[in-house]
Amino acid sequence: MAFLWGSIRWIVAITIVCWAVFIISMVIDRRRYQNAIYFSASVLSLLVLLGSVCGKALSSICLIILFLILATVPRVLVEGGLRGNSRGQKKTAGNYLAIVIGAVILLVEVAALLFFLTAKVGFELYRLSTVLVFLGVTIFYLSLLLLAFMLFSWALGKLPKKNDYDYLIVNGDHLLPDGSLSDGQKRILNKTIEVYRADPTPPVVIASGGRMDGDPVAEGEVMSMYLREHDIPKENIRTELLSTNDKENVEYSKRIIDEAGGGKYIAFITDCYSVYRNASYSRKLGMDVVGIGATVRKEDRAIAILREFVAFHSEPKRLSLAVAGWAVTAVVVLLVLL
Repeated sequence: MAFLWGSIRWIVAITIVCWAVFIISMVIDRRRYQNAIYFSASVLSLLVLLGSVCGKALSSICLIILFLILATVPRVLVEGGLRGNSRGQKKTAGNYLAIVIGAVILLVEVAALLFFLTAKVGFELYRLSTVLVFLGVTIFYLSLLLLAFMLFSWALGKLPKKNDYDYLIVNGDHLLPDGSLSDGQKRILNKTIEVYRADPTPPVVIASGGRMDGDPVAEGEVMSMYLREHDIPKENIRTELLSTNDKENVEYSKRIIDEAGGGKYIAFITDCYSVYRNASYSRKLGMDVVGIGATVRKEDRAIAILREFVAFHSEPKRLSLAVAGWAVTAVVVLLVLL
């Protein structure tokens, strides 16, 4: 397998660089999304290094561990898609898409595992078709990004948070056809109520959400009513009715806070996969906020992951970084294989 693992010096150098970048990034700001990518790359590079210096048996074990780690992504997508489209649930194209993407990723990961475990066959396949290798690298890299995104979303919710805020901003979501709150929105509001009750000096809650196409009423009005029904005083609730997306939620909520004299400690509450994107919007407006994520139903998890993953990486800067990361990954793979 020596020709497949490539030069040990290259692998050692890549592993050291990955861990150094991860540690430095964590010291600078542990809330950065890049940390999850650096950590994932560091663990993967370490497994490759161990596999390259160990015997054949241990190398195979490292490969299987690597496969099991990456297989988390297709498992979550396929399981979430199947749950979302199970009996009693409204079947959606998003869940079918999650199942297809998960199945394709799993297929490529299994093929990659066999590629390396059967070195001679894999090497011949590589020689026959470089296109297949680059296709595999692309899907592998997509899997790594999705894994980093899921890891980061989970870790961000586990970071220690204070329990004394001046303002809580609650993002709205599409209402059901009858104008009632969705299960996901109730989870976000219940999390808000939990944070509110734990605060020694009750904060002001901003229910942010305008009237979307097809909604009979504004999201903010329905959320405010729900909060009042759960014993949050009317005088501690502000209703924002102009926003139509997450970015506007932050912008218009900031106006309410500024008009009231500002606030030193602010938190926004949304679902766990949207926390970082909303934090990014807030930082761009000069707001130092804490993001708090509510759990997502297993039936909605696959769609939530794909939606937020695409939305997060659709911004030009992040898209450019993602493409650059793919190019670096492709070069590393070529160095290892050649």
